[in-house]
Amino acid sequence: MGAAKNRAKGLTSITDLCAQSGVRLRVEDPDAHAYRILISDHLPTSKGWTRDNRKILIISEDDLPQDYPALRALEVLAYAFFDYDARECLCFQDYFDRTDCLPPAR
Repeated sequence: MGAAKNRAKGLTSITDLCAQSGVRLRVEDPDAHAYRILISDHLPTSKGWTRDNRKILIISEDDLPQDYPALRALEVLAYAFFDYDARECLCFQDYFDRTDCLPPAR
């Protein structure tokens, strides 16, 4: 997982984050979203809009650990921004608590 330690800044994608973190991509065409993902060294983690009126999900580098930032970025997308594709890639992979991936009890 040596590539996972790369700290890429700028625009990225779920496909790129999965490749960098060694997570198996479990969804079809995850980069066909109407939004962009930005890893920033000066903006806080937040949602915003680009000049061309596309939603942008900003993840601050301050919220990412030095080791395996791509994996943590996927977690932020999945659980802070409720991104379905990121969550599907992480579910049942033993990276985090499995109960997060289970449907609520009835």
